[in-house]
Order: sequence, then C-alpha cells, then structure tokens
Amino acid sequence: MDFNSRVINFDYRFTDLEDEIILYIEKNREEIIQSKIVDLARLFFTVPNTITRLCHKLEYYGFLELKKALKQELESYDEAKVPQEILLFKNLELIDKASSWASAYPYYE
Repeated sequence: MDFNSRVINFDYRFTDLEDEIILYIEKNREEIIQSKIVDLARLFFTVPNTITRLCHKLEYYGFLELKKALKQELESYDEAKVPQEILLFKNLELIDKASSWASAYPYYE
C-alpha cells in the first residue's frame, strides 16, 4: 500500500500535529528521503518518538521503512511518467496528421 493510501485509510488515528507532519511529508517527499528523523522532529518542535509513532500508525516499522517506501514510490512514478509522456506526444502527432489530412480533403468532413 502506498503512502497516500495509508494516510487515507488511517486518517482517523492522527493527531493535529501528525496531520501537519503528514502534509509536510506529502509536499517534500524528496527532502524526507534524505533527512534524519531528528531533523524532521526539530522542524515540528517535537521528539523523534512522535515521528516513530506516526510511522507505526501508518503501519511502517519505523522512519527508515517510511523513507524507503517513499523512495520506491518516487522511482516508480518517474518510470511510469516516461511512457505517459511518449504516448501523449504520439497522440498529439496523430491529431496534427489528422487535422492536416482533413484540411487537404475537405469533402470528407
């Protein structure tokens, strides 16, 4: 289960502070992958145990597993993004060809 799915499924469990931390993680995934639990805790004026408890509520073993999962999600998103862009450009090319063909043969409209 990906991070966003876990957040949706376990939303009822979170405190206000945990909601703020989750929003920060969602907006700064690349930064979280590189950060330490102590740095994230300091950012929210709390202790690392708070972050660990949040990870447990999201059913991760700890902060390290959360970071690994976020990294895998970002990598898989990047891999999926490339074929979508290629398909988009192919579709645009086909639309251009079709519109030029239609203007060359107006009696088919």
